[in-house]
This record gives sequence, structure tokens and C-alpha cells, in this order.
Amino acid sequence: MFQTLAELEQKWQNEVDDLCAGTREKHEIFFIDYHLVENKVKELTFLCFLKDVGMDTANLEEVVNALRSVYILLKLRQLSVDHLDGIMGTMSHSYFKFVVSDKILAETMSHNSSG
Repeated sequence: MFQTLAELEQKWQNEVDDLCAGTREKHEIFFIDYHLVENKVKELTFLCFLKDVGMDTANLEEVVNALRSVYILLKLRQLSVDHLDGIMGTMSHSYFKFVVSDKILAETMSHNSSG
């Protein structure tokens, strides 16, 4: 089980990195059809656990949509961090970058959940 979790986390991170680099489109997410494939429900459950997304077996399509939203938000967070890196140059303000990027992510998530 732990190996599967680690593999899913690595696959997720690789795809977020590819998305940020422009080598992958957001409609190419590896889990995008997991709600249609019966033997992928276990992996979908693991992804929900890893990304703190509620798992509703009665509405797997909505679960995939929620994971997709997290995936896109992580892309935005990474792009924000990269942008801050560019602005700050070689200055060492990693704590500031982390706080600002988390604030952006939290505001985006709260805005999405209220709308």
C-alpha cells in the first residue's frame, strides 16, 4: 500500500511539473478517467487520501473533478513560487515565498469552494 501511495504521489508531482513546464495539457491528467474504470477506484481513493479530497463512491465523476481542481491549484501555486523566484532573484527568502504561495493557494481554494 505504501509503495502505491508513493508511486501515485510521484506520478502526481511529475505531471504537475510537466504541466508547469508546458509539456502536458490539463486534459491529459493521468487520473482523468479513473471514475470510468472500475479497477482504478482503489487508486482514486488513495489519491483522495493524499490530496485531502473527500471520496464519494456514489459520485466518482465529482471526485475526479475535485482532484482536477487541486491539480490545477497546485500548478498555480508552483507558477506563483516560480514567479516569486524570478522577482526575488538570488535572494534567500524561502519562508516568505512559502507563506505568500500558501496564502494565494488558500485564497483561491476558499474562493472556489464558496462559488
